[in-house]
Amino acid sequence: MKKRVLTLTTPIALAFIGLFSLVWLFIPAPIFAVDYTVGGICGSTIQACINFAAPGDTIIIPAGNYNESLTLIQPISLTGVSSATTIIQAVANRRVLTVAGAAVDNSSIISGLTFTGGDVSGGGRAATWL
Repeated sequence: MKKRVLTLTTPIALAFIGLFSLVWLFIPAPIFAVDYTVGGICGSTIQACINFAAPGDTIIIPAGNYNESLTLIQPISLTGVSSATTIIQAVANRRVLTVAGAAVDNSSIISGLTFTGGDVSGGGRAATWL
C-alpha cells in the first residue's frame, strides 16, 4: 500500500516569510554617527550644524575665527582642527558655550577649540554646564 504524504510546503513557506517580514519591520535599524563639517550640508555656522546634528554625531570645525555663542542640548561632539587656529569668540554679553539638558553626557567630546571673550560679569562663567 502506498502512503500518501500531504505537503503544505507553499502555505508554510508563505507563513514563515510573512512572520519573518513582520518581525523585521519592528527591529530598529542601526544608527550610525555622522561627521558634519561647518560650511557643508549642516550649515554655515557652528550653531546651525549643532541644530542639524543627531545624538552621537560630530561637528568638525575648520580653522578660523568664529563669533558665536553656542548652546549644546544633545550628546554631540565638537572638534576643531587645532586649538591654535580654531577660535570661538562669544557674541557680546553672552557666554561662549552653554551645555544644557540631561541628554548631554560623557559621550560628548569638545576638543581642538579655543573659547574666548565670554561674559563673566556677576560671577558668571564663559562656559556653563546646566
